[in-house]
Amino acid sequence: MSFIEIRDLTVAYPQARSSNRLVALWEVNLSVGDGEFITVVGPSGCGKTTLLNAVAGLVPATAGEVLVDGKRVSGPGPERAVVFQEYALLPWRTAWDNIRFGLEMQPKLRDSANRRIREAIELVGLNGFERAYPRELSGGMRQRVGLARALVAEPKILLMDEPFAAVDAMTREVMQGELERIVAAAGRTVIFITHSIDEAILLGDRVVVATTRPGRVKEIVRVDLPRPRGDADVKGNPTFIRTREHVWELLRDEALIHARGEEAAAG
Repeated sequence: MSFIEIRDLTVAYPQARSSNRLVALWEVNLSVGDGEFITVVGPSGCGKTTLLNAVAGLVPATAGEVLVDGKRVSGPGPERAVVFQEYALLPWRTAWDNIRFGLEMQPKLRDSANRRIREAIELVGLNGFERAYPRELSGGMRQRVGLARALVAEPKILLMDEPFAAVDAMTREVMQGELERIVAAAGRTVIFITHSIDEAILLGDRVVVATTRPGRVKEIVRVDLPRPRGDADVKGNPTFIRTREHVWELLRDEALIHARGEEAAAG
């Protein structure tokens, strides 16, 4: 059995002033193995974040189900941690205390809190910045705090919603390599949402390509590249180039479908 099993998942949202529902996801099926790194790409508005939130237990399934380690997801749980795009740090707390926040809802971990925080800080490379406030940190450092906060309770699953979208291109490349290292060291299962094809291929064991809304799985592309992939030459690897071209073709087709739908609606 897969560690995460998404079965015929449909999620629809009620619309204001209407009896209709907006269908974000439609009959999505996906199996994720223990320790696997899955990346998800697709057109804007295709339900990528909704998929992540359904696995996190933050939005309910309209139909279908999500199973984690054989148990149906009915809400958030300590085995799953979410890393957000916009850091979501508390500005009045230091890096140390922001990381501690990841433990405060779990009283059974209080006795080991200081050890866990120190280990998380070491893992993400925050040594020397423990007492810094978010305003004193760069974007990349803030995202390290957010990642450490997610890792501190040692969840089995990391759910990451475009975590590097708010940083500059150079920092993004550095953080991609760091994330690959951290995940390898921590041994976590990851679902990672991104708009970047390159990022999806550099990080993922498999790339899930989603259709335009309502989001479905169009194709799952295996990435046959050795790890680690932080080498500057990896993008020149013929396998990387072939994989990128294939994913781009899949997304281009979806973009054309989306554009035609927009034209039809406007006309």
